[in-house]
Amino acid sequence: MLRFALHHFFHVSEQMNTEQVIESLLNGLEKGKKDFGVEYNVITCAMRHHSAKQNYQMIKTACQFLGRGVCAADLAGAEAQYPMTEFMELFEQTKKLGMPFTIHAGECGNAQNIVDANRSRGKKNRTWYCGIGEGHEEDYKKLVKERHIGVEICPISNLQTKAVKRPEEYPIKEFLNAGLLVSVNTDNR
Repeated sequence: MLRFALHHFFHVSEQMNTEQVIESLLNGLEKGKKDFGVEYNVITCAMRHHSAKQNYQMIKTACQFLGRGVCAADLAGAEAQYPMTEFMELFEQTKKLGMPFTIHAGECGNAQNIVDANRSRGKKNRTWYCGIGEGHEEDYKKLVKERHIGVEICPISNLQTKAVKRPEEYPIKEFLNAGLLVSVNTDNR
């Protein structure tokens, strides 16, 4: 699984539009699949600091590649600065496109982001929590367990963002003991 922020690292430019960037990525991944047998899926990331129009255009374009390498959209970025309430309409539009999505929520910022992200997801979409921040109180653990929502922890990112102060404070055992669906991942470079 590859999460890819098309606009975040200036992949989209005057020389390459969003569609060309996605096509190039998928062509490279397909070559890797043929040469090395590596399976792939791509989640295209909307970024919290981009405009609603820019994010929607990216998701709409990515939707053209749904089932041809792209499997979903995502929302990532500075959660504390850009709370989930600012993106509810974007994900209503995303649902209308038929694009599955994930949302980073719960690492930094207000724990209400978890509730709002879950409210926006609908029955066909999973909300993945990149991190643990304020979102690990008992009520939120109960919510993610009841709804079978995965907790995608990213230890290096969580340390970099100060969601966790020290590695020995990392709550992975707490999450597993609570019966949560947990995966350990990379995030920041």
